[in-house]
Amino acid sequence: MTLATLDHITFYSSTNLKSWKEESRFGKNIGAHGGVWECPDLVPFSADGKQAWVLIVNLNPGGPNGGSATQYFTGDFDGSVFKPLTR
Repeated sequence: MTLATLDHITFYSSTNLKSWKEESRFGKNIGAHGGVWECPDLVPFSADGKQAWVLIVNLNPGGPNGGSATQYFTGDFDGSVFKPLTR
């Protein structure tokens, strides 16, 4: 599960969808932090035989023009930890 928690993302896993284990956190020192992070999406993409992941995170408030905004991070996800490709 990908969960927005204040100004970062927390990843959880479960084998039974009742008991959850925190796997990792992402975003404390990367990205925009002018508001609360919300509505995350983690999407896999394949190109040229390689898989990459895109983590999409909405932000409210804190957008560059005020109000809400969206930011994204490209990287690798091993099922537990999201590692951005660039900072």
